[in-house]
Order: sequence, then C-alpha cells, then structure tokens
Amino acid sequence: MTFQDFSYYKAQVSDSGFDLVYDRASEISYSVDINDDWGVGILTGIANGNGISNADGSRNFDEDNFKNLYGRINASYGSQGVGIYGYKGREKSSANIENGFFRIGPDFNFMIFDDWNVWGSYLYGEDDNGFFRTNKDTIKSWGGFTAVTHKLNDDWILSLLHNYVDVDRKPAQNVHTATVNLSYYLMRNLKFVFELTGDFQSTSANHIEKTHTGEFGFVFAY
Repeated sequence: MTFQDFSYYKAQVSDSGFDLVYDRASEISYSVDINDDWGVGILTGIANGNGISNADGSRNFDEDNFKNLYGRINASYGSQGVGIYGYKGREKSSANIENGFFRIGPDFNFMIFDDWNVWGSYLYGEDDNGFFRTNKDTIKSWGGFTAVTHKLNDDWILSLLHNYVDVDRKPAQNVHTATVNLSYYLMRNLKFVFELTGDFQSTSANHIEKTHTGEFGFVFAY
C-alpha cells in the first residue's frame, strides 16, 4: 500500500464536500462457491453519507434524514476477480436545496506470474445539483486507480499506483499522478517507507505548476 491516497475516492465533487473515503454504515454480504474455481459475492449497505466527523451538540452523528445505498457484485476465478460497485444518495444544503448523486463502475483484482498483484477501481458519477442552485446544474465526474503490488523478497515490497480524476465543471479537482513506493519491513508491524509521486496533470489556470512529492518515514500498526 502507498502513502498516496486513491484520489477519486477523496474527490469532493459537490459543494457539500461529500466523498467516498470514510463513513458510518451497516452492510450485509453473502458469497457462494459455484464450483472449485468459480465464486460469486454480493454486498449491500446503507450509509449516513456524512463521513466520520464528530457528533453535534445532541450527540447525533448524522446531519440529515437521508441514507445512502451502495452495493457490489463480484465474480472470482481462483485468485482472479472482477466486480461492479454502485453508490446512490442524496444530500441537502443549509438552504434546503437537494443534490442527488450516484457513482458506478468496475473493480478488478488479478494475480500475474504468481507474485504480481494488479488491482484497481474506476467509477463514473453524476451529481444532479452539485452546486446546490435553485435551477439544477449537473456535474459529471469519473476516475479511479490502478495499483500493482509485488513482493521483492521477505523484507521488501514494491507498490505502484496510478490515479486519475476528471470532474466536469470543476477542473481544480482533476488529478493525474503516478506513485512508486518501496517498503522495508523491519518487523511484522513496523516498516520503513520511501515513496515518490509524479504529477502528470497538464498545467492550466487551475493547475499552474506540476507538484511532485516524496515521502519517507516509519509506519507502525497495532
């Protein structure tokens, strides 16, 4: 895993700041093996849609009465898998103007040459009133990521990540980056990380200059 995020999941398409990163939800899943090689999984859930911010003065974690629905269907053959994910919800501004939105798209997880894991997710979305105006104004978006994970030896892991985001009417949200990460495991729950990310987004009035970044440090897990 890279330090760099999955950019489309964090893209705040509407003016409310909603994203797909964290939320409080309840879900049910079921999987069945069709035979020794093939399997099918189904997941469905319901989410607050307000992220995981702190409770308000009434100890309420939900800002409105809306609940968002999501689901995923996937098929697997041995260690290979493909699926489709969908998310649909509504939100309301402080002026009681609503925005309805959805996200839908495929995901995949493949093993190549037994030790190269290629996986990712891509989504298309529409917000029918993302600017929360009296006259509705649709914002379209799409993006996703492809990641590669390879175990070099017992201590070193190589991770690659390509992110792409394209938000109609909000070019400042657009992203096009590639990341290389090397992780050295000092212990099972302690690793040293060295990571470089290149910015491949074209320069424009909303992206005046390219920003290349690098990180290194230690990561603990307990």
